[in-house]
Amino acid sequence: MYDKEKIVSLGKQAFVKRPTFLKRAFSYTNFLIATILGFAVLTFFVRQYDYFNFDLTITIFIQKYSQNWFDLLMRLITLMGNGPAVGIIVIALSLYGYLIGKRHSPLLLVISTFGGIIISQLLKILVARPRPDPSLINQISHFLGSDSFPSGHVLTAISLYGFILYIAYTQLKKSLVRKFIIGFCLSIILLMGVSRIYLGAHWFSDVLGAYLIGFVWLSVIIFVYHKFKKV
Repeated sequence: MYDKEKIVSLGKQAFVKRPTFLKRAFSYTNFLIATILGFAVLTFFVRQYDYFNFDLTITIFIQKYSQNWFDLLMRLITLMGNGPAVGIIVIALSLYGYLIGKRHSPLLLVISTFGGIIISQLLKILVARPRPDPSLINQISHFLGSDSFPSGHVLTAISLYGFILYIAYTQLKKSLVRKFIIGFCLSIILLMGVSRIYLGAHWFSDVLGAYLIGFVWLSVIIFVYHKFKKV
């Protein structure tokens, strides 16, 4: 006869090992490495092609939704990633942080935001991919820069609103204000990519590239943020 307690114990051990393996297999580090590799592969192909067939298909699909409310929403979302709006938000939050005695968060917010902008500009120069051809899609707005990969607005949104979201999630107590900040920042990040495609500023692959490298950059900022907190 087997000892029932040993059987239960062995059963628990077998049950515990399985999720432990899965946790390691899908760890954050592995996901980050996969993201970097994905961005590298995408960048390689983006340098070879001005756009992909799925880029054109996705743009046409999104631009079908031309209702007034949707058009206004897309323009407002893009506005939240423009220089003046970004500058005002960074300055206001940085000053507020210093006034309440915070030092690391405002500094990292500035580094995250403007670091993301610099990364975007450097990649645009290196890749030199042209913006969507207005003869292929409806280019609703006019753009100063001619380079398209990656989307600067999306990368800026992740760098700025992504860091704000992280601080709100980890530092604020559960409240309606916390929920609003998280929901607002998440909406801006997710809809920024859609708005750039809708306006004809970028292809889907430009937006995807910005999300991938933006996630990597934000991860670096969060890592540095925690290092600062331990000092």
